[in-house]
Amino acid sequence: MLMVTALAGCATEVPGTASAPSSAVRLDTGNYATTVRTVPERSAARGAVMEGRRLADTMPLTTDIDPSLRFGGQLFAGALRDYNIGGSLEASFGVQVANAMDKRGPGYYVRVDTSRSTSDLKTMFFGAWEMDSAAAAAAAVADPKILASASTDGGIPRVPVTIPGYPAAVSYSQTVGKDVAINSLVASGRYVLASYAKIPAGAAAIGRFYDRQIAALKTFTPTPTEKLADLPVDKDGIASRTLVPEKTEYFVTDGWTTPKLFAADSDRVEDTRKALDAAGVDLVGLGSDAVLRARDEATARTLRDELADIVQPMESGVQATEVPGAPGVICRIESSAMPRGSNVKTHCFLAVGRYTAVLTADQTGDAKQQAAAQYLILRKAG
Repeated sequence: MLMVTALAGCATEVPGTASAPSSAVRLDTGNYATTVRTVPERSAARGAVMEGRRLADTMPLTTDIDPSLRFGGQLFAGALRDYNIGGSLEASFGVQVANAMDKRGPGYYVRVDTSRSTSDLKTMFFGAWEMDSAAAAAAAVADPKILASASTDGGIPRVPVTIPGYPAAVSYSQTVGKDVAINSLVASGRYVLASYAKIPAGAAAIGRFYDRQIAALKTFTPTPTEKLADLPVDKDGIASRTLVPEKTEYFVTDGWTTPKLFAADSDRVEDTRKALDAAGVDLVGLGSDAVLRARDEATARTLRDELADIVQPMESGVQATEVPGAPGVICRIESSAMPRGSNVKTHCFLAVGRYTAVLTADQTGDAKQQAAAQYLILRKAG
C-alpha cells in the first residue's frame, strides 16, 4: 500500500452537504491539495518506468501459476536498475543474478505468497527484464557465477535442478531446514525471466510461469530506447485525480497503470482482481493513493464496498471510522500483531461518480485528511 507523511491540518468548506448542521461542513484536508494536480512531463526516465509497466502487464495471473498464490502486495515495475529499486532484484535473486543482469533495461518483479501467517508461509517471486539484445540476454543467463555458492546466503550449496520443459534454464535449489527454494533464469529472445519458488512443486510452478510469460512476450512490442520519452505518464487524466506522490523522484508511484497491475500489488490478489473485473475497471491512476475508473457510478460504489470488505478477513483486528463531511467514505483501522509490537494502518475507500479511490496511512488522522482531500478532488473534477 502507498502512504504519505502526516501533515498539519487545515479545513475546506463543502457547501450544501445534507448532513451538515448548517449550510456547510468543514472538511479537514490538512495540507493536501483539493484540486487536480499537474502530472510531470514525459521524459526518458519516466518512460522507462512506463515501459516496465507495459511489460508487467504481460505477466500471468499468479493463480494460474499456482492456485495457492493468493496474497501479494509487492510489485515493482519500471526501470529496475535505477531509483533504488535494484536492491529488490539482488535481495530476491541474489547478487550474482543482479551482477549478471547489470545491463538490464525496464522490467518488472512481483512477490506473491500462499498465506498471511508466517508459520506456514510459502512464497514465489518472478519477473522479466528487457536486455539490449538476444545475445545479451543469453550471456546474462550463462554467467557461470550464478551457480557458484555465495557468502551472502551463508554459503548454502546450490544444487542444479531442471525445470520441466526448459533444459536451457539455469536453475538451482537450496535447502534450509525443511524448506527447499528454487532459483531459475531463462532467456527468451531479448528478455531474461527470473523466478524464485519456495512452494511445493516449485519447479513445476516455475515452468508454468515460463510457459505463460514466454507466450505473452510473443505479442509484446518493446519500445525503442530513443522512444521511451514519448510514452505518456498520464492517460485520460486519471493520474491527475490522485493525491500528489510523496517521492516523485522515484517515479514508481506516479502515472497511470492497469487494473491487472493494481491487483497484483494488492494484499489479496485474487479477491481484488475479481472485484475490479466485476466493476469494469479499465484504468488506474497512481499518486500517493490510487484512483480507479469503474464502469459507472453504481459499480464504483459497489467496488468501494468490496475493496473495503477485503480488509475485513485479515488475521488482525479491524475497526471502522468515518470522515465527517465526506459522505460515502469508508475507513478501516487495521491492527496487526508484530514480533516487536503492533502494526496499525488505516485504509480508506471512497467513490465519487464513476471513480473509486483507495489510500493507506500509518496515522488515522492523516488517512482521514487524505480521504477528505481526495473526495474534494473527485467532486470538483467530475
